[in-house]
Amino acid sequence: MIPTQATGGVKIPQAVRDCTRSRILAYAKKHYSGKYTRIDVRFRGQLCYIDAYTEPYVPPNFDASVKMGSENGVKSMFDPWG
Repeated sequence: MIPTQATGGVKIPQAVRDCTRSRILAYAKKHYSGKYTRIDVRFRGQLCYIDAYTEPYVPPNFDASVKMGSENGVKSMFDPWG
């Protein structure tokens, strides 16, 4: 078996997790503020996973009343299965 980062090692202690989470969030706030809506930091075994979430771009002229697909019997040219 080829060793990988996920094999072996020691679980990260809770105190180190808390400190690491705080440092990651502080760094993200200082250097990336406004570029994300939420940061998720989680630990699994000896690994740390960081996810940054953003909202999708919605153009100013977007019409939310237009439905995609063939709901209510109305066909759309965007419906790939229509």
